[in-house]
Amino acid sequence: MTNRITLRESTPDRWQAALRRAIAEGVQVRQLAGSGLWVATSSHDPGMAYEVTPWSCECTAGQFDDPVCKHRAALLHRLGHLALDDESLDILRATLTRHARRAETRHEARAA
Repeated sequence: MTNRITLRESTPDRWQAALRRAIAEGVQVRQLAGSGLWVATSSHDPGMAYEVTPWSCECTAGQFDDPVCKHRAALLHRLGHLALDDESLDILRATLTRHARRAETRHEARAA
């Protein structure tokens, strides 16, 4: 029996899909003040953040040598190296609208 290894490719479509996932799932990218390192939040574990660079990420996809992950996509976007396409812009608008509605509902509940 032959083991078959499938290498994932770095394509513009995969980068846009990763950026859409990052936006929809609320991945945030932050730069650490002391060291200048970048970290990206986990979308599954609110207490977790991954060290991320334009070339690598500590997330599961990065550990399995996938050249594309949502954390790197978010960082590349933050650094101005990955622009949002029209579909990504639509997702961003919907996400911001959803967050605004949640905040409004919380505010109304406190005021009541």
